[in-house]
Amino acid sequence: MNTLKLAALLLVLGTVIALPLSAQDSEDKPIREIGVGTYNLSNNFNLIYKKELEENKYRRYDASVNFNFNKSNNDPNAEQVNTSFSFTLSTENRKYLNEKFKFVHGLFYGLGISLYSINDQMQTRINPQAGYQLGVQYDINDQFYVGAATFPGVSLGLSFDDNDAWISHAGLSFSPAAEVSVIYRF
Repeated sequence: MNTLKLAALLLVLGTVIALPLSAQDSEDKPIREIGVGTYNLSNNFNLIYKKELEENKYRRYDASVNFNFNKSNNDPNAEQVNTSFSFTLSTENRKYLNEKFKFVHGLFYGLGISLYSINDQMQTRINPQAGYQLGVQYDINDQFYVGAATFPGVSLGLSFDDNDAWISHAGLSFSPAAEVSVIYRF
């Protein structure tokens, strides 16, 4: 795990530890949640924030930043740098299956921006997307729960470089990998 990802993870954990571990003072306050998620338990993490809109309905915000640097073994002068930013907004509906286990679903909209540099040639990719979240959540206790979800949808990739612009991909997306998350409720 590189230093930037480790720093982001420590920031999230520090925030969770600093939050008060007590239940809400008033029923008038909406429930808020914060946590981290990852796909394939990789070293790419996203920050998740949720706010209760009404009972069993939440607004979900996801944000992630990734940075990768690759150097070719065949050509010592060949370098590839990839930086990506993404933000997703969704409505999360929850249905209790039993006391601790919930089914979650809802529409999501997202935007990703990637910057690629291969041997000093820059390319930018913009990826708008929309889809539907399907997942489950398990309450560990009153403050913490774990979740797993998949996000089938449609996306469009628009790519730009110094000379041209083109559609790099368009279509349906269904990742076999589920996002695994750990969330703190306050």
